[in-house]
Amino acid sequence: MSLRSARLAAVGASLLLALHSTVAGAAEIRVLVISAGVGDPVTPRLLDELVSLGMTVEVTPALEGDLAALGRARHAGAALRVATSRRAIDVWVDSGPDPDARQQHVEEPLGEPGDQASALALRAVESLRGRLLRIDAPPMPPSPPDPAPAATPQPPKPAHSDRPVSSASTPARPAAAPAPTTNRFRIALYLVPSVLTQPGGGLPAAGGPLVGGRWLVTRRVGGELLVLATVVPATIDAPEGAVRISGAVTGIGAWVDLLDPTLPLAMGAGAGIGAGFLNYDAEATTANVRGRDGTIGYVFPYAHSALSWHVLPPLGLRADVAAGVARPRPVIQIVGRDSDAVFGQPMLTLGVGLEVLIR
Repeated sequence: MSLRSARLAAVGASLLLALHSTVAGAAEIRVLVISAGVGDPVTPRLLDELVSLGMTVEVTPALEGDLAALGRARHAGAALRVATSRRAIDVWVDSGPDPDARQQHVEEPLGEPGDQASALALRAVESLRGRLLRIDAPPMPPSPPDPAPAATPQPPKPAHSDRPVSSASTPARPAAAPAPTTNRFRIALYLVPSVLTQPGGGLPAAGGPLVGGRWLVTRRVGGELLVLATVVPATIDAPEGAVRISGAVTGIGAWVDLLDPTLPLAMGAGAGIGAGFLNYDAEATTANVRGRDGTIGYVFPYAHSALSWHVLPPLGLRADVAAGVARPRPVIQIVGRDSDAVFGQPMLTLGVGLEVLIR
């Protein structure tokens, strides 16, 4: 075998070894897959393709923010995010100093028959696999050296030289770009039709909306502002007439999220202080009794809890429970009844409504 044939055989063997080690290394990578939400047909295809390659896959619902920051936060070496249109996928690989070379936008192939979701998922996985092969491939071993040429005599060097001696310098390695940070400040608004009950107070149930908003200044801690108003008043009937009772309260307090904010299911609790007023309107049905109207103010310390599910971000479903005590205690005296009606001792609010994430 000639020297040239031996060299080609060595290079071919090294290429096979490099390809095998690269595929094995890519199979150990952790991949974050961000779904487009409920009804996304692309994410299941992505999961099948990645698992078949032996990769560790984490699937999360739709998340906003920089794809690189989300991937690093989950300790993933690569991340894929399905667009809300379900026709494109963003692919990111954590390697190399150039931020532009880390992310790639893969679009749905046009004009191809068959399942478009499967075709898009396959194209994205092939792009990810190809980039991992380029990144993880080990350097080629050097080829056998050529025979050294015969040494030729060199002219003698001068003993002294007036030329300055230059020293070789290694070029500075470019610093990696800092990881972008996501804004933790988030706002959510909610509207919850509710039922107002007063256990032990002698008052029937009333109805009205619970309207408010919460904001988070850290990952899980923030505040809330709420307003509870009566639209359907509580009506007390007596032999001499009837009394309609309504009111409103505005409160502000602290709020804590109990679950990971990146999950589609959220649960939180809070407490605060509010101020409100009670309005009563009495109508007499006999000439011997005179109806009176009036307004009573009160302070309302409260506790509040909510459970929400962001089924179609930023829109979600929400269930609320709030309880508080009115101080000083409003008492309503009604002629013809053996006991007085006591307001807000305590007042319990239950409701189900909608929530919208602003940012």
